[in-house]
Amino acid sequence: PNNRLEKVLFKITADPRVGSTKPFANIRNMSYFPNESEVLFMLGSIFQLNEVERNHGEDGKLAIIRMSLCGNTNDDFNKLYDYMKEQNGAEEINLLSLGHVLCSMGQFNLAEQYCHRFLKELSLVDSLRVDVYCELGIIAKSTEQYDKSLELYHKALECSMQSRPSDHVA
Repeated sequence: PNNRLEKVLFKITADPRVGSTKPFANIRNMSYFPNESEVLFMLGSIFQLNEVERNHGEDGKLAIIRMSLCGNTNDDFNKLYDYMKEQNGAEEINLLSLGHVLCSMGQFNLAEQYCHRFLKELSLVDSLRVDVYCELGIIAKSTEQYDKSLELYHKALECSMQSRPSDHVA
């Protein structure tokens, strides 16, 4: 087995009386696995992360993630969303913008994870790769990894050079 893999158990609190949440349904009776209690959440559901607990029991690593289903009227979510919209202007809010907000909050590990995840989603010729490498360079510099920061800025420059037309004058 891969040592980087980790078992995850999601414990979700979902109150059907909260009117502004996306619909969800108990599908236990339709499950392929008879002993599992399964709930289906609609796409776009928003969860608040309450706690992450890591256990290293007999059968390996297990992360228990406790979350609560939120409505779109959740004050904390709305504040974060409004802040991200303000920071990005009219631009789309994506994993890079989330990474940027996390970086500005000092959450460098999380910021780096979201940036790397976003890089995996982008095509090799997407011009956003330049911005992602720049953000990763900022994160590395902020954590005093200066050599890594220079490498990432160089990677951003390479991407920028590749995405420019060959007759472009610098």
